[in-house]
Amino acid sequence: AAFVTDSNHFARLLDHLQVLLPKLDGDDFLVLKTNCITLSAMLLRHRRYFGEDARSFYNSVLHFVGNVFECERNSCTLSAPFIPVWKDVEELWFLAGKALIDCLNFCPLVTKKAAWIQKASLYLAGKESKSEHEQLLSSLIVEIERAGVADQQRD
Repeated sequence: AAFVTDSNHFARLLDHLQVLLPKLDGDDFLVLKTNCITLSAMLLRHRRYFGEDARSFYNSVLHFVGNVFECERNSCTLSAPFIPVWKDVEELWFLAGKALIDCLNFCPLVTKKAAWIQKASLYLAGKESKSEHEQLLSSLIVEIERAGVADQQRD
């Protein structure tokens, strides 16, 4: 961790990734995007960095993590774009989600009202036993809500 926090190379890499990731829209680059998001989230949790482009970046990461699954009240399935690449990105998605949870304590977010959060919350609320991915999604939602409450208390 000290190597990451003390090196300017990682700070510059993170600056570039924060600008690049929001521009990687669409489904053509899902494996590349997943790798970059995972690296960025893991760097962020060590650097506690919030630069100029951070809000757009964090929203891109949250959108990515949340939109891997399509949740409704009675089902939660893998999104169509991720089906062909899921074997390549599954572990990275899991790592990105875990790293993002660590980042929520210090990054200002206003994404608590995102549709995917509300849908996933409804689906997960009725489940007694959850898969590993559902547990991560549930933890992420709890942390997002906690971060939202903390932001409201600061205002």
